Amino acid sequence: MRSLLTSLVLVILLAAPAAAQVKSPFASGLNFTQADINAILAATKPFFQPDPPEVGIQRSWNNPESGLSGTARYEGENDLNDRPCRQIHHLIRNEKNNRVYEFRIERCQATDGSWQITASAWMAS
Repeated sequence: MRSLLTSLVLVILLAAPAAAQVKSPFASGLNFTQADINAILAATKPFFQPDPPEVGIQRSWNNPESGLSGTARYEGENDLNDRPCRQIHHLIRNEKNNRVYEFRIERCQATDGSWQITASAWMAS
């Protein structure tokens, strides 16, 4: 159940309107602004190109305004029902409460070419 809820939060996170803040039900103090979402998407964009980077490559992002920053690490790919999937490991630091949050997501390519979240796991730190 927790994984399903986390997936829903991440789907909302990636589709949030420009003025929205997304709050995770599992991480008190982790509120994403649209600027945070844009930074995460920009950092992970190379992971979803036709030729992904080498496993272990990390990209960083930072938003001094929200106090959030993080790294996204490409962890590899596999297939799910003949669809290519990519796994990403995220570490997010909240400077305001000095906490680090960790989660992994898997996004698989849909027939229209978009990358959809198919699995996620939240790890408490």
